[in-house]
Order: sequence, then C-alpha cells, then structure tokens
Amino acid sequence: MSGKEESNLRWVRLEIFRRNPRREFEDLLKSANDGDPNAYSHLGYAYETGEGLDSPDYEKAFEWYEKAYEQIHDVWGLIGLGRLYYYGHGVTKNLEKAFRCFKEAENIKVDYVYLMLGKMHHLGEGAEKDSSKARGYYKLAIDSGNVVGMRNLGILEQELGNYWRGFFLRVKAAARGFRIALSDIDDRRIAG
Repeated sequence: MSGKEESNLRWVRLEIFRRNPRREFEDLLKSANDGDPNAYSHLGYAYETGEGLDSPDYEKAFEWYEKAYEQIHDVWGLIGLGRLYYYGHGVTKNLEKAFRCFKEAENIKVDYVYLMLGKMHHLGEGAEKDSSKARGYYKLAIDSGNVVGMRNLGILEQELGNYWRGFFLRVKAAARGFRIALSDIDDRRIAG
C-alpha cells in the first residue's frame, strides 16, 4: 500500500471516529489495551487532539505514539512523536528530535511530513536553514495537495525577493480555501 493510500485510509478512520467520538474512543482504548498494535497510533492521536475526551492529554498521546513506533515501527506513531516534540506538547520541546522523526517518516510521502520538513528548513528550526531544501519540501507538499505548503512557499518566495511569485502562490492558496494565506501578507508569518 502506498503512503497516499495509507494516509487516505487513516483519515477515513478518523472521520468515522468523529461521528461518535466518546464511543469510538472507548472501543479504541479497549483494542489498544487488548494488545492491538494497529490501535496505538490512533489512540495517540485521540489523546493528542482530545477526540472523545474532555481535553487533550499530551503525556498519554506521547506514550501511545512511542509504543506504536517502538513495537511495530508505525510511521504514524513517529509522525505523532515529531509533532509533540515540535510543539513541546507533553514533552520538552526538542526541534532536533522533531526533525529526526519527520526525516525518518519522509519515505511514506505524506504531505504533512513534507510541510514540516520544509518549515523546519525554512525557519532553521531543528535543521539547517536552507531555502533550497525548504522550497523542495514545500513543492512536494503542494504536489500532495497541501495548501498550507503553497502559502508557506509563497512566503519563502517573497523573503527571497520574488514578491509577485510569492503573492501569486498566496492568492492561489487563498482561492483553495486557506483564508489566512492573504490576511498576513505583510507580516510573512508561517503557520501550519
């Protein structure tokens, strides 16, 4: 199964989860506690987002993501760990560890991973600041349908002096539904 197909199946499961989050969370927790390793990263995501709970629990999210990755090398567990390290949720913020997680997950070709690798190279967070690498990762994210990557590439292009190319990318991202793409055009903030 390709990374894109696996990603699509994961999001289908999450949509089902959102229909009745409390019941689905209980079923997921039971499956994970019964030793179903396929439930580990889904449970980590539920704890991270608070789906089916009253609020997020980042420490438990970290535990389940770590278990998913350590026991079955689940790449979604690795991506979850990278996100927690990047934002410092439930763990001490560690951009180098976050970068290593995303870099290791790069081979599954998921737009979010490309977005984060681009962002980290763009800002020099946990990785060398490298506009060329950032541009390449943002383009991969865009090719996978990631609108935030389009907006971030627009910001990068503007920072590099390509104002109109960057502006066009940001307008295009806004036209695809990412409203914030234009709202901060003079601030050049990076989101996502």
